[in-house]
Amino acid sequence: MTSTPEAGQGQSALMVGSVAEIVPADRFPCENVLMARDRYSYEGNWLFCAFEQADIVAARIGFGLGRFHWQDYGLEAQQDSSAPLAYRLEVVTPAVVHACLYSDQHMGVAVESDPTSMEVKFSTGNLELFHLHGWPQMSWQYRSPDASIAAELQLSLTNMAVWPDCVMPNNTFSMCIGVGAVRGSISIGGRRFEVTGGAVYDHPRVVVRSNDVPLFGWYLYAPLRFPDGTFVVSYYSEDGSGRKDESYSTGFVTLPDGSSRWLRDVQISRLEIGRDGLPIAWQAQLVGDNVSISYRTSIVDLSSIRSSATPDSDHPTGKYLAFPLLMETEGECRMDGVTKTLRHGSGIAEFLVRKGHRPVLP
Repeated sequence: MTSTPEAGQGQSALMVGSVAEIVPADRFPCENVLMARDRYSYEGNWLFCAFEQADIVAARIGFGLGRFHWQDYGLEAQQDSSAPLAYRLEVVTPAVVHACLYSDQHMGVAVESDPTSMEVKFSTGNLELFHLHGWPQMSWQYRSPDASIAAELQLSLTNMAVWPDCVMPNNTFSMCIGVGAVRGSISIGGRRFEVTGGAVYDHPRVVVRSNDVPLFGWYLYAPLRFPDGTFVVSYYSEDGSGRKDESYSTGFVTLPDGSSRWLRDVQISRLEIGRDGLPIAWQAQLVGDNVSISYRTSIVDLSSIRSSATPDSDHPTGKYLAFPLLMETEGECRMDGVTKTLRHGSGIAEFLVRKGHRPVLP
């Protein structure tokens, strides 16, 4: 693996282009989304979908390939392996999560990728388990090994942005995020459902290296889509001493006409935690140039899980890491003096706390 530079002001250590600059997807640097396995410890492709159908409401689909230093999350260090692979196919209905959670410490060598174009696929024997290709019009094909869950989706990205880096004691984490329309089909137990809606795409990169920074504390990722086509995407994060990560706690809004604004500050409040240690509600305030957004989110009870594969014993967590949190959101957006009501927002949120950490939540 080649060495990577430190990030300059307003730049990312592992991505090309300025942080917080929202650009059309067809003008976004392709090198930020193409796999470069000789340069980075870990890369992935993830899709957070919010659908318009009543039977299939959301999905989280994606894979991560390579090494991550899990001690930053308070977990046991991964066994020495140069090719770990994990992928997920999680489909949310109104009451149930249908989940395929796959991981293997060595099967990353079977992932085929093209360093010059968006083409990534993984097969075991004659069975293709996932295949991504195309940019910025992307095809996502995923299935569980037992074929009980499958997704065939077409993603049309409109906007992309480079996120600020998250620098932890053992990992430098960079990411780009985009939004767009999604359509296709989801199959569960042999039954096929046609779906349409919107999706938030992200491509993370990690270099495992030592950094002189405080311990990681926790984060809340909230990729929201509203039925009129508005997206509000945000992170909120604190370190292990309870200090807000000011650079990482940020976001952006994209309106139905495709116009976007960066949200330089995100603040979470009234974060309520349920008996299982996961959020059940929170409020958010997001601020940018001539734009402010406020919303209230509650989490749908999805305690029932139907899994085609139990969390793999090789995975360092031993439990369901970053359980999918189905959001129901109402709020308002004030931009350039015009106030717009935000109704019936949805999407899958992620909440992760370093194991053993007991934060004072906002």
